[in-house]
Amino acid sequence: MSASVSHKGGCHCGAVRYGLTLAQPFRVFGCHCDPCERLGAISAVCPREGFTFEAGEASLIPYKAEDDSKAWQMCPVCGVKICQYSDAYPMSLTLNVRTLDNFSKLDLEITWLPYEDDPSLEDEDEQGLVLNQTGEGHHV
Repeated sequence: MSASVSHKGGCHCGAVRYGLTLAQPFRVFGCHCDPCERLGAISAVCPREGFTFEAGEASLIPYKAEDDSKAWQMCPVCGVKICQYSDAYPMSLTLNVRTLDNFSKLDLEITWLPYEDDPSLEDEDEQGLVLNQTGEGHHV
């Protein structure tokens, strides 16, 4: 069983703050979809039960690309992309790990995911990451 570590994070201006507990090590991935690339997100799928907003939850602005079924929750003041929920995966959320307070001090290995039109995407693992036959992943 892996150890869990508590983290704090938030947006650039401090209007949105959160706390979360993650099993260590946790998987981090970069996505090639247009919104993730343009907004600079590096993500991790986290259990919703270990994530709580400490400030700013009521003011979050949802941003959803035309071709996306999920909305990223963004700070209304500075525009930082915090997390993304999906009704298809109610037990987890996708967190922009760049919003962790200690992001620059973490020793993270980023897995770059295949492009969205990859036909080999198949199975969901226990962390909500979709894996294909080669073990590559795509966020949900």
